[in-house]
Amino acid sequence: MISELRRSRRYNDFLPVTVIAVNGIKAAIESVPFSARVINISRHGACLLMSRVMAKQYHIFETTRENDSFFLKLKRVVAQNRQSFTVPARPIWMKAFDLDDIHVFRLGIEFIINPDGAQMDGIMETVSRK
Repeated sequence: MISELRRSRRYNDFLPVTVIAVNGIKAAIESVPFSARVINISRHGACLLMSRVMAKQYHIFETTRENDSFFLKLKRVVAQNRQSFTVPARPIWMKAFDLDDIHVFRLGIEFIINPDGAQMDGIMETVSRK
């Protein structure tokens, strides 16, 4: 018997987002923007599907995990600002996924905001509208 150990319910989706790495101490952007898709999301985190995880010398998973002051910022921008949000997160795990000619990465992230706060309420409302 498999028991569900997640802290909150996950919702499957396919939201396009942009992911950047930010230095929290310097408030500086550390990476180029990476394109990703949120394939499932909860109040505590999400799973991203990414076609690339490295640009120049910056690896979105490894480099961010090596420096405690770095974090990821997910941005979802939609016209009329109705379904837009920005949320800070930390990478937790990464796994390559290969199927024939398709080579992508799944990246597990944990949000670093209050899962019961107003910002997360807005994000969950955006996801539930779809």
